[in-house]
Amino acid sequence: SITYEFDQVSNDALRGGPALKLPGGVSGEVYFNSDQRKKLRLNFGTWQYWGNENAVRTRNYWGWMGYRPFNAMSLSVNPYYTLRRNELQFVDRMRFGSEDRHLFGQIDQETMGITFRLSYSVTPVLSIEYYGAPFVSAGAYERFKRITDPQAGAYRERFDEFSDGAIAYDPENESYRIDEDGDGSADYQFDRPDFNYREFNSNLVIRWEYAAGSTLFLVWSQGREDSAPNGRFAFGNDLQDLFRSDARNIFLIKVSRWFSL
Repeated sequence: SITYEFDQVSNDALRGGPALKLPGGVSGEVYFNSDQRKKLRLNFGTWQYWGNENAVRTRNYWGWMGYRPFNAMSLSVNPYYTLRRNELQFVDRMRFGSEDRHLFGQIDQETMGITFRLSYSVTPVLSIEYYGAPFVSAGAYERFKRITDPQAGAYRERFDEFSDGAIAYDPENESYRIDEDGDGSADYQFDRPDFNYREFNSNLVIRWEYAAGSTLFLVWSQGREDSAPNGRFAFGNDLQDLFRSDARNIFLIKVSRWFSL
């Protein structure tokens, strides 16, 4: 399928500033589904977006594999991977004199995640379900700019990209210094926005119907979260760092009992 998106006006892109006109684009999706009646089922596809004026480019790829070796068990794996470049990604809002400066940059972002699911009925009264989902995303910024005329008819006239002489990186403070008036001193600065974000969530549920209409649930939920400011995507290394981070574990027991009156 192919979809065309017209230019649009965003009231929140400038985070409290005036409305910003954004270019539209074209998106397309292609996918394949195998016979869902089989024990092994495969689905995969891609979604692509091409922004007008080369403002945005997104490439998303996904797959899904489901396997049911016998009626009592099913498992699935759902990986996905996204590459996204956005020329107008909000960075910060600063003050210069009596005026606001709405700062944007080009972000190159990579995201990958996998979702695992398992369901197993051990007996008619005892079942196990598991869900696990690691997620990693990294974004690196460049080509910083400030919005000058958010409603300009021509896309390139809506912003002014900082020249090499107007922006300098301060590695000691991990920030960018802006010399807007060209007098050799910084007029304002903002923190380096590059990021790595990692997350893992899982749930294990054991359900036991110990008597007719009466059920015992044992639940173990785990969450992990970690971040770093480097902006370099490395899925394997990011996963290692994620699972070295502290885990949040929650254990629950729920009992229901049916009484006949």
